[in-house]
Amino acid sequence: MTTRTTAALCVAVLLAGCPPTHPAVDDAGPTDGGPGSDAATSACRQEVVLDQPFDIDPEGLGTQIHAAAVFDGQGVWVAYNLPDSDGNFDVYLTRIGCNGRTQIAPLQVNTTQDGNHVDPGVLLVETGLVVAWSTDNQTGINNMDIYYRTFDRSGNPTMATDVTLETSYQGNAVAGNVMDPVLAPLPGGAFAIAGIRGLDSVSSFQVFVQRLTAGGELDGAARDVLIVNGETQRYPTLAATAVGDLYLAYTAEPLSGDISMVHTHLPTGSTTWDPLPPALVAASEGGSVGSYAVASGDGRVLLAYDLNNDIVLRDGSVFTTTSRTLSFGTGGGTDYAARLVLAPGGGAVFWYRNQSGIRNAYRVASFADDGTTLTVGSERMVTASPVPPYAPAAAHVEGNVYFAAWSEGTSPNFVLKGLFVDLTP
Repeated sequence: MTTRTTAALCVAVLLAGCPPTHPAVDDAGPTDGGPGSDAATSACRQEVVLDQPFDIDPEGLGTQIHAAAVFDGQGVWVAYNLPDSDGNFDVYLTRIGCNGRTQIAPLQVNTTQDGNHVDPGVLLVETGLVVAWSTDNQTGINNMDIYYRTFDRSGNPTMATDVTLETSYQGNAVAGNVMDPVLAPLPGGAFAIAGIRGLDSVSSFQVFVQRLTAGGELDGAARDVLIVNGETQRYPTLAATAVGDLYLAYTAEPLSGDISMVHTHLPTGSTTWDPLPPALVAASEGGSVGSYAVASGDGRVLLAYDLNNDIVLRDGSVFTTTSRTLSFGTGGGTDYAARLVLAPGGGAVFWYRNQSGIRNAYRVASFADDGTTLTVGSERMVTASPVPPYAPAAAHVEGNVYFAAWSEGTSPNFVLKGLFVDLTP
């Protein structure tokens, strides 16, 4: 199968000016990274500097894009892209303290030098960190792959090199056209990667989930959800409970008719998705892109997504129309690219509001969740600067304190900025 160039890899087009219709889709899986030690978290909280933007990589080249973030109890890990000497991108990883200072200097994640490495996601697991991203080898045939690599919490690689995710379908290897990875943690340091892959049997991209061991080895075959002829499946978002139940949502684009977002889950130990076919979340002409998350403390499962220019939050564990919901940013223009971050008793949703072209306002609103009712808390701008439509990065730190990252500046010389914000009502 000869692949197309996707929005996730359309760097040149995006720098020139992409439309605001779902350009920010580099979802990295759970955005609440799980707790660190109480002492470390308290120390980080005591030194936190609020509302003071800082450079993520002050020494890095311009065109710093595609940030993803996770808090490990001592600082925030940020994965992102920097350009290389060949005009492509490499993946980097750094850790920032709560005072905005670099704790672990930026290090290059990808060891494969050829190709364009973009859209990294970073995940905290029991044994350390996982970074996954998409790569275009630029041959034009079976050219898309997912790569990943693991690290300990000091930033030391626990895999000597990056690894290509080699999936199989009906007993046969999928030779390429695999992309858009999102991550979720599993017990014991294991993890899951969801993505999309081009299947010749249906001549379209279909969603899959692959479980991996803590050592990065394949754990069984990749699992499809529902293979549908005449339908392209895109923009997966994935989360997992503490016992390993997987929750998955994605966008289904038929050849004709409305684009829809659907969701389902795979209980640990089961081989059958439930419900199947996946339940409808929303349908619209423009479609929806979502962000799934699970609260590490109490197991709440929520899903945020954009629908008809607004941001909607709902209980992602309920697969009927009776799920409790909450809307953000209503009546304020084109809102999209929701990033959901959970915290004890609630959480926050970060998103973009298009201003013009590639210029967007970066907004955030907190919410409370008592298990019965979702209630909007405080809403504010993350930064006064307009931001390009690379997906927002965010992580929960402690209490009402969150971390946000974004790209800003004049294209193509974007730089990555970070900020700690207190969302106490």
